[in-house]
Amino acid sequence: HLGVLHDDQIARLRGANLVANIQLSWFHAGETGELYGYFGTSRAAKVGRWKDLVAAGVNVCGSTDFPWGAPVLGPVNRTLYSATTRRGPEGELPEPWMASQVLSIQQAIELLTSRAAWALGIEDERGSIGAGKKADLVVLSQDPVSMQPEDLLELETAMTIVDGHVEHIHPDHELLLSSEGLPAWFTP
Repeated sequence: HLGVLHDDQIARLRGANLVANIQLSWFHAGETGELYGYFGTSRAAKVGRWKDLVAAGVNVCGSTDFPWGAPVLGPVNRTLYSATTRRGPEGELPEPWMASQVLSIQQAIELLTSRAAWALGIEDERGSIGAGKKADLVVLSQDPVSMQPEDLLELETAMTIVDGHVEHIHPDHELLLSSEGLPAWFTP
């Protein structure tokens, strides 16, 4: 998971034909004590250098282990919150070295969607919305890109669509459906 990276390793990654798959729900302020225990204070500052990887032009995609790992962080809103604030699940504030590695909301979303699809070689069918692509998507209760990172925990999953079929609709967002049970804006 590219836990500890030195500058020369980031430079080598940029020149290699590799994809760095980073876990966006890892390396947050709630883990600072554990990180210092595992790596020591001098090496801990080289942990989770996501912003440096993106800025260096390394081929990067994002992922999580949810629902199998990191259950405290959980669904996408908590993952985006962690990646864009590096705060812990209890609101713990990150150390300066960790705060320097936050991603923008747009970067985090792209790493989890279009960049992940690219890394798998399926960008023609997944990872973004477009004609002819699989209709697997999540509709959120608000536009995360227009939010402040600290407010991302307020996001809800309004609707989940898998293979063009509504699999989940939050009761507060049923107005998104047409009388046929499809999203009002959706054309198969």
